[in-house]
Amino acid sequence: MRERILQVLWATLTLLILMRRVSGQAKVKPVTTHLSAKWTHTPLLLETAEYMREESPATFWSFVDIIAEKDPQLFTNRNEKEIYDETLAAAGQFLSASQIYVLKLSLSLRAYSPKIEMFHQIGHDRDLPSTENCGATVDINGELTCDIEKVEELVEKATSSKPVTYEVDHHFPGGETAKVGVVLYAELGSAEFQRFHAALKDLVSAGKIDYIFRHRVKPPSAAKAK
Repeated sequence: MRERILQVLWATLTLLILMRRVSGQAKVKPVTTHLSAKWTHTPLLLETAEYMREESPATFWSFVDIIAEKDPQLFTNRNEKEIYDETLAAAGQFLSASQIYVLKLSLSLRAYSPKIEMFHQIGHDRDLPSTENCGATVDINGELTCDIEKVEELVEKATSSKPVTYEVDHHFPGGETAKVGVVLYAELGSAEFQRFHAALKDLVSAGKIDYIFRHRVKPPSAAKAK
């Protein structure tokens, strides 16, 4: 993914140089192109998290922890520019200036939007409760709940196989050998994510679960990704 973004950057720079040369010889009418995806708009915070994952799993989880410590209002009751600035400020704690530049380019190209949509499809296929009824849902060895008070009880009672996982999944470090798998479907930055993330980290520390995180947008925006 990162290599493709850099290729696009170099191609764009080359095109700009050629256009400047041509403009000195003849008038060129500007051409504007808009590409619209078939899926709805995906939050830039989630796309940034996926960029961080390409840096390393450790960078991803450090970024997630920083976001989970912030007031959820910063990502739910603000306009897009304010959320964008808050997101870049958090990412800047782990990235160099050049990496931030590539991140900004990635976000402008919506390079990670398809990956967020992939998580949406996984959640849809799992037949999860609606986000209106459950801001966050966990799958505990096949048992679904959105009641955080029931999580530890279900973990203790879990007997069936761990949930199926995919290459795109995010495994919190330290719980890979646990017999109980817990998949959290939630939106990074939300109050629901904040509560469940803290509880599941404690269960990983206790050696009880393998914690897997999957993005789930709440609620989905009607705008198309561009």
